[in-house]
Amino acid sequence: MKIDYTVTEKDFVHFNLYHTKNSKLAKWFILLPFLTALVIITRFIFRDNGFDILHTILFIATSAILMGVLFMLINPLFDWSMKWLVKMELKGGKHNDFIGPQTLTLHDEFLEDGNSHMTSQIKYSSIEKICCDYDCFFIYIGAVKAILVPLTCFTDDAQKQAFLTILKQKTGLDVAYAKRAKK
Repeated sequence: MKIDYTVTEKDFVHFNLYHTKNSKLAKWFILLPFLTALVIITRFIFRDNGFDILHTILFIATSAILMGVLFMLINPLFDWSMKWLVKMELKGGKHNDFIGPQTLTLHDEFLEDGNSHMTSQIKYSSIEKICCDYDCFFIYIGAVKAILVPLTCFTDDAQKQAFLTILKQKTGLDVAYAKRAKK
């Protein structure tokens, strides 16, 4: 099976955002302000000068509201900063071989990924996981490297299912769908 498609800058940014948000490090980064607030609240509750229940309840309620606002601000800020960093990398000329026309060919023993700069033959056993978000498949061939396959490259649902069936047969891996992805 051979698939010709184009990876756009948007697809590349989307992959980096998806990968970062689904990494363990990013989850800790997002939780860090909340853990800090929890430490401050705990320190306030158990301070040395006595335990005042009314002030403690007011402080906890205010802290909960502030943490909710902080959470609403951190996620969009995280998304924006990640998108900005990836776009700056692309403008600097890095990773440009991932953008543009691509060809993915599924052979019996390996898959072949090619573009105008290079062609790679990847054994199916090297594929670590296959993920799908709402507009792309990500075929991970390393901890941070993946082949991006936009869903728009498939002419119909039958072609997409045939592609997934071949990958599952060759790798033994199921596709991990994101919560909002279309199966």
